[in-house]
Amino acid sequence: MIFKYILSVFFIGILLTGFSLSGQGISPSLQGLEKLKSSSPLYYSKGYESRAAAIQEFLSEAIAFYKAEYPEISGGVDILILDKEDWVERYLAIPYGIPFFDENKSLVIPADKFTASMELGYEDLSTDQEISDYDKFIISTLGQSYIIKTRSLKIPDIWMRDFLSAYFAVSFFEVNDFMWDLNPGKSEDITQRSLSDYNLMHQELPAANYYWYQTRFIELSRALFNNGGFQLLTELLNYFQITGSIEGAEEIINKYGEKEYQDWKEKMK
Repeated sequence: MIFKYILSVFFIGILLTGFSLSGQGISPSLQGLEKLKSSSPLYYSKGYESRAAAIQEFLSEAIAFYKAEYPEISGGVDILILDKEDWVERYLAIPYGIPFFDENKSLVIPADKFTASMELGYEDLSTDQEISDYDKFIISTLGQSYIIKTRSLKIPDIWMRDFLSAYFAVSFFEVNDFMWDLNPGKSEDITQRSLSDYNLMHQELPAANYYWYQTRFIELSRALFNNGGFQLLTELLNYFQITGSIEGAEEIINKYGEKEYQDWKEKMK
């Protein structure tokens, strides 16, 4: 099933006042990587300058949007765009295919979209200059920069954190009329499907299974955004600054889409 919509990466919406692509410095070795000629610290594998430039422009658009919508948020993020060889050299334990934040809070993005998408169960045939549906998924991961770096939120479940990241992304695409045909990969190959499984095993899931969960969080975000808009996200963020009860968060969600949320949750058991 392919979800069609106007919306959302990484996860991810994120950041603001003072938010730029500049962060705290990159810990993995930069030897052998190229640096994009710009004011922002973006490093990439040799041969991927066009992709690096396209990604930087796209992420800058998202950041400008979030700075306008959430001026109280601040933070920064460095970016690494790596081919599979450079990825394995630096992050052997992380499957190639899913953008993620490393221990230094650097956003790590696959340079080879075709190889990365194949890991997720489909084929991305776009050029390095094009922003494809795979690239738009990065915005959901970018949202984690806000969750991880800019607030001490008391979020007890990993799935709720990643849902909030997806909601950030959906808000960006929804408001800016970006079309996004989200390819869920090969659903028949997915073995873990429950929220409890995700909380326990999210770091051990194969790339395709992890990606499948992200598409589910985006699906829920889309279902809720029409009624919830930015208000739902604001209420949840404020709530998790005070307490970490999933039950209380669900009460907030139910105000904006009880049927949508309960139907979705039933499918995630």
